[in-house]
Amino acid sequence: MKINKPSFVVDRKKAVSNIKKIFEKAKKNNISLRPHFKTHQSAMIGEWFREFGIDKITVSSIDMAKYFYQNGWSDITIAFPLNILEIDEINNCFEYCNLNLLVCDEDTVLAMGEKLKRNVNVFIEIDMGMNRSGIYYNNFTIIENLIETITHFTHLKFKGFITHNGETYNLNKEQVKENYYKIINNIKLLKNRFGNSIVFSIGDTPTVSIVEEFDDSIDEIRPGNFIYYDLMQYFIGSCKLDEIAAYVIAPVVSVDKEQGKIVLYCGAVHLSKESIKLEDKNIYGQIILINDGEIKYTNNYIISLSQEHSVIKRKDDLLDGIKVGDLVGILPVHSCLVAAIFKDKINIMDAINE
Repeated sequence: MKINKPSFVVDRKKAVSNIKKIFEKAKKNNISLRPHFKTHQSAMIGEWFREFGIDKITVSSIDMAKYFYQNGWSDITIAFPLNILEIDEINNCFEYCNLNLLVCDEDTVLAMGEKLKRNVNVFIEIDMGMNRSGIYYNNFTIIENLIETITHFTHLKFKGFITHNGETYNLNKEQVKENYYKIINNIKLLKNRFGNSIVFSIGDTPTVSIVEEFDDSIDEIRPGNFIYYDLMQYFIGSCKLDEIAAYVIAPVVSVDKEQGKIVLYCGAVHLSKESIKLEDKNIYGQIILINDGEIKYTNNYIISLSQEHSVIKRKDDLLDGIKVGDLVGILPVHSCLVAAIFKDKINIMDAINE
């Protein structure tokens, strides 16, 4: 593989191992696994999930659903509040697809009832504390009214509740566990009120990676980031450093030995602007060296990021020999955003660390 500009590389062995770990956890807990494909957005990588018998997926847009439907996936949840301006696209596609749509207000349901020309399953999005979209978990009056509106239309089937515990991305490992038990209590409130037969679907990589034993009130999990992991997940405690399966490879374009500064051709248009705090400073990626199939994890981080530039301040002697024209690897802060940037340009490396 010849690399001469910022490139996205996936270690197949690590990614498949990550899939296997979560697949086996779901199987052990008798929970359905519906992985979120917005992380990789690749039909080729989607086939790695099929090797485990996984046949249902989650996506985050109608366009993404169409892409995977056209690549043979026929049981799809669009885990984003339905955009009623795209209802015609749903009518014109997905003929043989078991399609699950997400709603969190009555106007959307009424538009679906009037304009949709096919049968769909409907999930109500529940807000468990992220304060993004969804109905607050204990607002029973609104939930009851919404269920009644859904069931009024014969082509809409109320399937259950869906939530994304996105607040876990700001927690540590122990706090993720505490958050899980809070969520379980809220799920049980809803199931006691609306019936245990309804499906309750949760989705976030920290919870799914950290919690080992799942309560039987959870019917489905929808993690996505776990296939690659990233620095954010590592600092949360969701994964080990050597489980991160996606890297950006970038050329060195300047070395200032006096200042200990290294500049890469790799900026926000390649890594996004996501950062995490380390020693009270924002970092935008961790530097790794890949030589003869072996990865060396350095203590060097991207400390400054502009549109095309990344700046590294050398901290250890592993970078002493770096020169202009060399390639270095970067562990991304958030692999989902980086993968979206490079979704049509994925390089696969097998067993990179052997």
